[in-house]
This record gives sequence, structure tokens and C-alpha cells, in this order.
Amino acid sequence: MPHGHYMRGTRLDYIIVFGLVLALIFIITLAINPVRALSSVKDERRSDDVRRVMAAVLQLSLDNPEKYQALVERTDGRGGEKFMLGNGQTCAGDWGAYCKDAAVADDCLPTDEIFSDESTIPIDPDAPVYGDFGTGYYLSLLKGELEVGSCGATTGAIRLKTLVK
Repeated sequence: MPHGHYMRGTRLDYIIVFGLVLALIFIITLAINPVRALSSVKDERRSDDVRRVMAAVLQLSLDNPEKYQALVERTDGRGGEKFMLGNGQTCAGDWGAYCKDAAVADDCLPTDEIFSDESTIPIDPDAPVYGDFGTGYYLSLLKGELEVGSCGATTGAIRLKTLVK
């Protein structure tokens, strides 16, 4: 090789090196703060679940107005109290202590009042805390404002609000 000339890499060499650097950055980021990375993934799922619950309630108002009205009467007028979605009678307990995001009533709203199919009921990713009786999601209705939220959010509040009839 003549003096003063540098070795040149091919484009493939540069792409491989770039890919390795990106992989190394990803691994270092994950190693530095795995809890935060996993919390973010769980909160993304919680956001999706909150949207599913909100959609189910809004769909209930269209598909079964009588059942929806019963839900409204049960929740509206209780001072904006938030209710954990759960499995009816077995759901009674100290749910307020488990909800990080909001003060939640100790009794639950039975999921069968909202969901027609049990397989569509979302359960919070922290299933050991929730799952058997409570879902980890709450619902509130006050003066026509419906709020659905997650009790287990770790990176910030996850809530949806909408006006309803």
C-alpha cells in the first residue's frame, strides 16, 4: 500500500459498525435502568387497556342503553367517586390502598355491567396485586363526565375523560 493512503471500508462495513453501536447503546440503556424501561412498557399496555375500557363503556351506551343507564345511576351522583372495575361481590375490600393514581372506593363495579365477554376484560400488568377480584382500572362518572383510569401507572397518570349523555 502506498504511503499516505488510508484504508477505506465498504458501505457494508459502516452499516455493520453502525448496527453494533446502536445495539450497544440499547443494551447499556437497558442495563442502566431496566425498571424504568419495563415500567414504560407496562404503562403502554395500561394506556391501551384504558382506551379499551372507555370504548366498552361508550359502546354499551349504544348497544344496551338500559344497562348503560343503570351504570350511570350507580356511579353518577356519588360525588365523583371512582370505582375499581372488578368481579362483583368478591371485589369488596380496601381498593383505595392499591390505587396509586386516584382515591378509589372500597367497593367495585362488576365487570359484567360493562363487558359482555369476559375475555375482553383488561387486567393490569401487575396481576399479583389485581386479577382475582379487581382489574386495576377504575371508572368515574360525575355530571356527564366519564373518566377511566389506571391504578397501577408508574410513569404518570393514565386517564381518559369524555362527556357523555
